[in-house]
Parts: sequence; C-alpha cells; structure tokens
Amino acid sequence: VLARLAERSGIQNGGQGRGRLGRVAAQVVIAPDGSVVVGSYDGRVYSVTADGQEKWNTNVGGVSFSSPAIGPDGTVYIGTESSRLVALSATGSRVWDVQFGNPVSSSPAIGKDGRLYVGADRKLVVYSP
Repeated sequence: VLARLAERSGIQNGGQGRGRLGRVAAQVVIAPDGSVVVGSYDGRVYSVTADGQEKWNTNVGGVSFSSPAIGPDGTVYIGTESSRLVALSATGSRVWDVQFGNPVSSSPAIGKDGRLYVGADRKLVVYSP
C-alpha cells in the first residue's frame, strides 16, 4: 500500500512526506475499507485508496498533528491546531465539529462502548456520537 501511495502521491517511505497530499502531519490510519486516512500541514484530511487514488480530501481549518480515529461506520475523528475536534463521514463530508479553547493535538480514541475520548483543554473529554 505505501509503495503505491508513494508512487501516486509523492510520499516516500522515510521521506519528508511532501507530495500532492501536502506534508503529512501525523500517523496514517487504515480505514475499515482499507483506505489510508491522514492529516496534512495544508489543513486538510485526505483519504487515499490502497492503490494510491485519492478518494476525498476535506479542509478541517488547521493542521492536524492528531492522528485520526475511525469508527466502525467509517466516520473519521481528528483534532486540529485551530482548536477543533472534527467528525467527517466516510465520504469526507463534515458531520460536526466542536470548538475548544486550545489546539487539539491529542489523538482521539474510540472505546468499546462506541464513545469518543480525546484530551482537550487540559481534560479528558468524552462524546457519545
């Protein structure tokens, strides 16, 4: 997957992660459908198929140093340096977002109970999406 992604996007293993996806800002996550989801320094979240084709990209309004969490239905949850926690549908449409007082650099996590956990504003925040 990474080799095909590198060919099509310009991202290289061990490289700076610069290519048409922009500079990758956090760890990539594999979605239930096998696609790769990652935040970028250009303020967008990208979803790319295993063969390197871009499925979608969505502007989340700020760099995402937070790695995304992906729910069983494909919903992508990601924090931004513009102090937002954003939920995107499996097709990249914004479902909701929440504004905090400080950047959300913590990566969200999804519990067995389906609740979303994230560190924000110096506390643990829990959502029931």
